[in-house]
Amino acid sequence: MTPEARWQRAMIGGLGLHSLFDSAQLGVGMDTRADIRPTQAEIDRAVASIRGWRDYLPRPCVAAMIKDGWQWST
Repeated sequence: MTPEARWQRAMIGGLGLHSLFDSAQLGVGMDTRADIRPTQAEIDRAVASIRGWRDYLPRPCVAAMIKDGWQWST
């Protein structure tokens, strides 16, 4: 498992999103960041963004946003 897949899996697990992702989806869309690991501050911000989205958006919408990498750009 690549380092990127490990931290992505940890974030998905921490947010309780396992049911929305299968192992084949982990790492999708991360090619442009393959050589860059997120800092703890970036991970914390991404988790906060996702938790906020989950307050007012349906889970499938949040899953699509994560799949497209929105947690890193907002």
